[in-house]
Amino acid sequence: MAITGRRHPRIEPELDVERALVIDALRLGRLLRDPARWPAHWSQPTFGAEVERFRRHIASFTTQEALAAAYDADVYQHLRASADHADGSPIRVAYALRWLELQEDSTGPSWPAMVR
Repeated sequence: MAITGRRHPRIEPELDVERALVIDALRLGRLLRDPARWPAHWSQPTFGAEVERFRRHIASFTTQEALAAAYDADVYQHLRASADHADGSPIRVAYALRWLELQEDSTGPSWPAMVR
């Protein structure tokens, strides 16, 4: 049997999906701590409304595994063709916020309240 160095195909995508979501959450967490670095569109009503719409959609996910599976279906498949950062996408912001909430076992305020 030859050793190829490749991971088992059923395991690797899940790890990559979770890693992408963790990276989005880490970036978002860092940005939220420094208002001087917030993108201007974060305070736009339409962006905030979209973030909140997606947050409501994913609020029922109570484990990081379930959230990562949903992220895979909603976001990750489209990321491979794009190098954009999470802060430009309301759906990625919503997923990153939910990841942080699950990590802290709490629910944060609405997006518009966070970026005032």
